[in-house]
Amino acid sequence: MTTLAARGGDSSVLIPGEPASIIAIKPGTAFPVTEIRPAGAGHVQALNLVPSQGAKPFGFYGYAWLHVLDADHTRTPDFGAAQLGINETDVVLASIGFGSQEPKPITFRFDSKVAARLTPSELQVPGGRVVISRDTSGVVIDLVRKGVSKGQIVVDEAGARLEGFKRIDDLEERIRILEDQLNKIVESQNTRSIELEEGSPAP
Repeated sequence: MTTLAARGGDSSVLIPGEPASIIAIKPGTAFPVTEIRPAGAGHVQALNLVPSQGAKPFGFYGYAWLHVLDADHTRTPDFGAAQLGINETDVVLASIGFGSQEPKPITFRFDSKVAARLTPSELQVPGGRVVISRDTSGVVIDLVRKGVSKGQIVVDEAGARLEGFKRIDDLEERIRILEDQLNKIVESQNTRSIELEEGSPAP
């Protein structure tokens, strides 16, 4: 067990008697579980990753970040990592692949239940997925259920439009039918008015 105490502010001097943290190994587990917790009762706990004054961002990693690895990086150059960090513009939650390892999907779970799964090209949810494809002409968001597209949102130079939504297509078709019927009624009324005018007696 190691006990460390440090004065607040910018001091890096360890001060005996100051509020301290205990770094310990949790007993009774099948694998090592490292804990950092306050020494003594009634204390909250915080952990900061802080860059030094004047630091410049390191590529897309930014100023400070934490990696959780899926392999021993001292034994293999190919491994994946979950990254939590901050750069010049964003707070970052990322999947990183090192060496030949491809980045893994990011999964959001509640206990063992998967709420959503995110890859570079699609968002998967229980019962369906949202596929996002990009090219030079624009972006297509495809809503898929059981392998079948249920409709698309297309964004390109012409603007944004909906395609393939059955209920919307049905509604548009009904509107077209109603417009045709209305036009026929108007044409019929106009024709009848002309006939009445032609058949009216001269004043």
